[in-house]
Amino acid sequence: MSLRDDLFTQRPRETAGSRAANRFDFQKDWAICRLLTLHESGADYLMLFDYHDDVVVLDSSPATPVPLSFYQIKSKRKGNWTTKGLVKRDKGANGPLLSPLGKLWGHRLRFPLHSPVLYFVSNARFNIRLLSEPPKSTEREEIRLSDVHGDELTVFKGTVRAEHHLTADPDGEGSIMLMVTDISPDNHETFALGKIAEFIDKSSNRTMPTRPLYLTVKAEVSRKNNCERQPTSFEDLCDVKGISRADFQAMLSTPATSERINALVEDISRQLQHENVPYQQVRAIRDECAKYLVSRMAPDNEVIAAARAEIEMRVRTSRTSPTTRLSDDIAAVAADTSVTFDRVRQCYSSSFLESMIAVACYEQRQL
Repeated sequence: MSLRDDLFTQRPRETAGSRAANRFDFQKDWAICRLLTLHESGADYLMLFDYHDDVVVLDSSPATPVPLSFYQIKSKRKGNWTTKGLVKRDKGANGPLLSPLGKLWGHRLRFPLHSPVLYFVSNARFNIRLLSEPPKSTEREEIRLSDVHGDELTVFKGTVRAEHHLTADPDGEGSIMLMVTDISPDNHETFALGKIAEFIDKSSNRTMPTRPLYLTVKAEVSRKNNCERQPTSFEDLCDVKGISRADFQAMLSTPATSERINALVEDISRQLQHENVPYQQVRAIRDECAKYLVSRMAPDNEVIAAARAEIEMRVRTSRTSPTTRLSDDIAAVAADTSVTFDRVRQCYSSSFLESMIAVACYEQRQL
């Protein structure tokens, strides 16, 4: 069976459920940084979110989507990772969950024909005996599991064997990596913003605004990650759970400039302030406007495209005019019953929907 078929037909195992917001943001910001690295490499890629593991990376070519890499991303505020921590099993609703290493190694068992490379990524270091020291494990940025001391490896293999009910110890330790990232639980957003700024500085489109691009990519990662719809094909899987080189390039290949986006956001903010709209609401719409103005440049974002078309139609056919209050126009359109609007609220937020309406109203007034 091809990797395309395997990825689609092999359904992901149940997860531990909802995650702490900061830990999830840590994972998203790590994924954004990895996305930038992949894009700068010039190679084709497809990144899947929350499908089998936190992040899966493969070649996005329809014919041969390889190589295949799984990333399990864990933040840790205190101490180092030890053998005990890597094989610890948390309690789940239906019994013990797989340990971090057990879940990671399980991908080799589920995709044996595709030789996946497996990564356990954390801000914390690893305190594990190695076959050869120095340098010690706590001084290394990467550790291949095949370089771990035999006693430690025996514990790892024994745990995986028991968790997956195998008749023999698993192999493939040479393709399992323990990695340390520079991103920390306290600075993940600042770190990712810095990487976005560096990326833009090296690109041909230096007018792209840093924070709006960051917010747009992060919102898209969240949307893909949170999508619970079961894909109906490999192509559908790529669409609902993935970001490809072409998808990311579409966010960058735009004639819009930082000045234009900032000017429109400032105009909308000033108008709402003039209408005595509460500060918190103005601030929320302001932030979401910047995000939306970049997000709508992605042609394959069906949620935004459908909502934008409906909003612009309603704005054109409604009584909105330069003489009515912008805040009243926003409230009137947002109050309409619409499945399309509900999807925006679910995938983004109510403020994001209000920002879409604000932009449509303001652009209509300028016609």
